[in-house]
Amino acid sequence: MHADALEQIEEKYMFWPDTSSYTAGFLTNTDRFVSREEAQKIAAAADQVREEGRNEESLLAENIKWTKNQANRPN
Repeated sequence: MHADALEQIEEKYMFWPDTSSYTAGFLTNTDRFVSREEAQKIAAAADQVREEGRNEESLLAENIKWTKNQANRPN
C-alpha cells in the first residue's frame, strides 16, 4: 500500500494497517491487477520504462515513463 494512503488511514482511523501480507503491484488500463514483476514486463514491452529502470526485475512507479497527459492528470 502506498505510504500516503497508509498515513491517511492512520489519521482517520487512528491505526496503522499490517501490510506484511499485501502484494505490491499495479492496475493495467483494463483494471487488471498485476505484480510488480509482471508490470515490468508489460511496461518494458510498451517502452514505458525509464532508462534507469530497464534492467530491474520489478517495476517501481518512479521508473515509469509518463506521457505529458498522464503526468498532468488529477489525483
